[in-house]
Amino acid sequence: MPRKLKLASVKMAEAKLVAAKSPTLEHSLVDGLVKFAGSIRKAISEETLFSTFSTRRLLAFARKVPTLGLTKALEVCVLNKLPVNDRAIVAEIAQRHLPGLELAQNAKGA
Repeated sequence: MPRKLKLASVKMAEAKLVAAKSPTLEHSLVDGLVKFAGSIRKAISEETLFSTFSTRRLLAFARKVPTLGLTKALEVCVLNKLPVNDRAIVAEIAQRHLPGLELAQNAKGA
């Protein structure tokens, strides 16, 4: 299986899983969350980031969005679990893929 095709099927499977575990989320948000996770993993492979980002962490983040809101869920489930060096990079990636996100400077690791 070619790499691009395999990557697309992994993203599709991950999107289906997130949608199944968090059925109240809009499709566009699920898509953004999966793209966010993919961009983090790409940054890890390029050695821009040094923290892992699993599907389990993505699911925890998605599950908290309805109760905490997007920004707070990102802070609690993702940013607070990262070393300070990685927070700003992950926050920037999140803002690229998750419209409506409003992070305070301290959440960005500044």
